[in-house]
Amino acid sequence: MPTRCLHGLDPSACLICRTLAGDGAPGAAAGPRRGTRRVQRREAAPGPDTGWAPTPPARSAPLVAPAPATGHHLGPVAMLVVAAALLVAVGAAVWLLVGVVFTILRVFELVAVAGGAGWAGYRIGHFRGSRHPRR
Repeated sequence: MPTRCLHGLDPSACLICRTLAGDGAPGAAAGPRRGTRRVQRREAAPGPDTGWAPTPPARSAPLVAPAPATGHHLGPVAMLVVAAALLVAVGAAVWLLVGVVFTILRVFELVAVAGGAGWAGYRIGHFRGSRHPRR
């Protein structure tokens, strides 16, 4: 009767032992790796004589490219652009209106200050430059 490995299988058919051994010797520990990047050749997978046949890896379905844009998504983008333009236009209008209001207030301020200064100058000039004697 052949000797069984730790996994309860025939050592020549146990993939775990063969993978860990690296050299095909059943039960042997893998030696230290060398600093090479070459792909090491593996033993051929067991064939029909051992009762195990390798299965090819499952392939995933190919990635499907997204459907080309049909223009339906331009509606929200266009609305966003129009809303941004409207916001900029309203901001510019408010800025212009505030500028006009402050300009008018500044003109009223200058007229008031000029009127006050003119009245004060007239009163000072009338008081100092009077040719009539004071009573």
